[in-house]
Amino acid sequence: MAKRRPVGHERLEHGRVVRKVAEPNVWMYRSRAVWAAAHGPVPAGYIIHHINEDSVDDRLDNLQCMTRGEHTRHHIRWGSPRRNIETAAYPDSESLRAWRSATSCELMEG
Repeated sequence: MAKRRPVGHERLEHGRVVRKVAEPNVWMYRSRAVWAAAHGPVPAGYIIHHINEDSVDDRLDNLQCMTRGEHTRHHIRWGSPRRNIETAAYPDSESLRAWRSATSCELMEG
């Protein structure tokens, strides 16, 4: 039988942190819980985007609420920076800005 976890327990699941928010077994992405604590519930059809592309960096200033369509367009336009396969880490903010700047120039020229 699986061990019961208390409300507030967090675990890593598919590269994202989930938090147990209620009994008997209600879990929520931590990013959504952080956003909801500051701004109220995430509206239906909206998602929480990680600005720096690091899906475990759930600081409020790194979160942005957007529609699924906006999120899709964002990633089609900007793509996603490649993670370092060896460390599974995303580039730091300065590297990310440089990557986006170079990518946007390529998109404008192409």
